[in-house]
Amino acid sequence: MATEGERYVCKLSTELLEKAVKELNEPRDNTERLKAIDRLKKSYNSDKYGPFKRMDDLFFLRFLRARKFDHNKALKVLHKYHGIRRKFPEVFDLVDNPSQLEEVMESGIMYVSEERTKSGAYVTVYRPEPHTKHTSQYMVYAYGQVCTEYLLEKEEYQICGNVLIDDFEHFDTNSVKAIPVKHIKKITNLLQEATPARLQSIHLFNEGTAFDLLFTLAKPFMKRRLTKHLKLHGKKYSEIYDEVSPTILPPCMGGSGSDPVTASKAWVSRLRVVS
Repeated sequence: MATEGERYVCKLSTELLEKAVKELNEPRDNTERLKAIDRLKKSYNSDKYGPFKRMDDLFFLRFLRARKFDHNKALKVLHKYHGIRRKFPEVFDLVDNPSQLEEVMESGIMYVSEERTKSGAYVTVYRPEPHTKHTSQYMVYAYGQVCTEYLLEKEEYQICGNVLIDDFEHFDTNSVKAIPVKHIKKITNLLQEATPARLQSIHLFNEGTAFDLLFTLAKPFMKRRLTKHLKLHGKKYSEIYDEVSPTILPPCMGGSGSDPVTASKAWVSRLRVVS
């Protein structure tokens, strides 16, 4: 994590900087980059959304990169991010106290692959199993947020983005039925409007009735920016091989990568280094 008070100095590789300039409209000149950061800070409405969670430059840079350096769009995400932290304690009280998430972290329900896509995107795999049937969805979403916050410390993640892979083969629909509709709205908004990350795609497998239920509940709150990323595949894991190498996917998803338990343990060990 960057130190508050120290100004950001660009140390991106030539390749990564070119990607940021080309794809995110990022200024090549660091002085211009700092001006964009300062303008974002100055425009923030602390009276309405509360104090900043952090004040270092890299924190604000993630919001600018997430919205391709469009000031107004980045400011909206910055406001939404701080606003939802205050309005959704069911998730963020857990995020701020990750020791309460030990059970879900150890369950293997979610992990980030050590291998990335050809474009450099990180890959998050969500695959419930029968033994995770009674896991609270609030804990799952909180754990997902903890993972995202960890990844957002990496400039490669800010620039290259993330691919989500959700396998609903053993998903328990009752876990969603227990969540009030108003919280489904908050969860949807957290993903599409309040998280400063580049979402490249969302691949859904074995969706069936589980997805039908989720989509029915969330659809009224979903914007095109989110729905255009959704791709349904049924049981055809090979359909994503062009984007996600089979060496990333676990054997249970038709790949040759580590099984979810092993991959999850490796991921959790990386998380705990900074916890």
